[in-house]
Amino acid sequence: MAPEIPAQHEVANIHQSNGERLDELNTIYDKQSDLIQSLQKGTLQLANYFFVSQAVVFTALAGDSSLVCHDLWFPLVFTLLPGSINLYGLFLILRKYKKVIIYQQENVKEREQLAAGRAGQRISVDTALEKEVTVKIYTCMIACAFLTIVMAFGSFWMLCGEKTFVKHDDGAKCLKLCDGGKCIRICPKS
Repeated sequence: MAPEIPAQHEVANIHQSNGERLDELNTIYDKQSDLIQSLQKGTLQLANYFFVSQAVVFTALAGDSSLVCHDLWFPLVFTLLPGSINLYGLFLILRKYKKVIIYQQENVKEREQLAAGRAGQRISVDTALEKEVTVKIYTCMIACAFLTIVMAFGSFWMLCGEKTFVKHDDGAKCLKLCDGGKCIRICPKS
């Protein structure tokens, strides 16, 4: 039995609904592009706020500060708190970014199918794109975490490091370990 040929008015309705769907997909694509730009802008602003907060901490530490090694909690709080908030905010933004990128790719595929007259076919998620975006997200998160750790170590070094590593009379760097009022020096052999 031969397949049934649709009537002329049914063909016109299919083309009209495909055209409407194509217009709808174009509108959605534009909104997704705007959202992607907004998420990228938000990510950059978040990173800038983090850098400014760390610059304030290091400027305060580098200047004539009355902070000593036992006041280490102060710069650590102002380093780790913005760092953890930044990581969490970055995670939320990048998770949404990944969803929008995937949806936008599906939208593009559906538009291509409609333009080619193959409407109604199942659209598969591009796993390579998903993996690529995931790798970029994790790379960004790891970089942010690493920067936070470097900032925390820098705070420690600025307050306690100079007192922990002292130069010996012959110029060798020695490690000074103290317990209460008792201190010992560990120096490399010359």
